[in-house]
Amino acid sequence: MRTDEAISAQEAAAIMGVHFTQPARMASAGLIETVDILVGISISGDRLSKVYSRLQAEENYQEYMLSLKRRVRRRPREYLDQRSEVFEYLAAEGRPKIALHDAIGTAEAGKILSVSTSWVSSLALENQIIGRVSWSGRAVNRTWIISKASCIENRLSIERKKLSGETLFGRPRKLS
Repeated sequence: MRTDEAISAQEAAAIMGVHFTQPARMASAGLIETVDILVGISISGDRLSKVYSRLQAEENYQEYMLSLKRRVRRRPREYLDQRSEVFEYLAAEGRPKIALHDAIGTAEAGKILSVSTSWVSSLALENQIIGRVSWSGRAVNRTWIISKASCIENRLSIERKKLSGETLFGRPRKLS
């Protein structure tokens, strides 16, 4: 059995062949599972984003294709041209697969790691935690999907190093 991978709204839309606004509507209708991730903290409030179930997005597309074969009258999906591009992006060498219920945003990762949210992406790029930038067919996307388990593992390793008296580089973390 495959694990259910966390994907962004743009990725889910490309897999299903729908407009990029449709995954949110489909999620509110209960057609696809989502998890809210915390991507920003500000004075005006927390900024949440959603990650979607890749398995359910693929199942939705397969149901659509079956309905076309059965000649069930449905509106044709007009955004199928990006399917191959998103599959290539997700299957790229070295691109981590993050489970749906393990996915968190940069703000929550920053809280776990006791670092600034801007440093989370640097830690992911240095392979100290597991994370990836989501695909976007429209613009440069800077939404990171981070593995919560890898953040907890990183925090525990930093705590062990502190307790053993090992010298840590960079700004000191306030682990509480």
